[in-house]
Amino acid sequence: MAIQKIFKGSDLLFDVRLVDATGTPYRIKDTAGFSIKFYTSDPADYIECKYENGVYSGIIEGETIDSMFINSTDLERLKEGLINYIYMLKVLNPVFSDGTYDETVTGQTNLYLKSNNNGI
Repeated sequence: MAIQKIFKGSDLLFDVRLVDATGTPYRIKDTAGFSIKFYTSDPADYIECKYENGVYSGIIEGETIDSMFINSTDLERLKEGLINYIYMLKVLNPVFSDGTYDETVTGQTNLYLKSNNNGI
């Protein structure tokens, strides 16, 4: 997958295909909770999109797929670099003692955040 440059000052909107470790696909609304944190060089400096108690924050529920959005003012807070993520997924499942299956996944996007392009 080719790296795509994203310039600070831009809004970011992209689709998310959510799957667990076994490859089972999920819609965000079908989870008991979902959180994704986007960061570049420092995981402690992040932008969070989440779904909790039926409330979306930074997530748009589409008809067939969900999308994440990050507005330009939030994106300005991140340092230049490849955008990474950590997402936490919680699904109701009585097999587990607490009644939920919890999973944390880390990875990288193909998006590289750059400082404003003054040549535009």
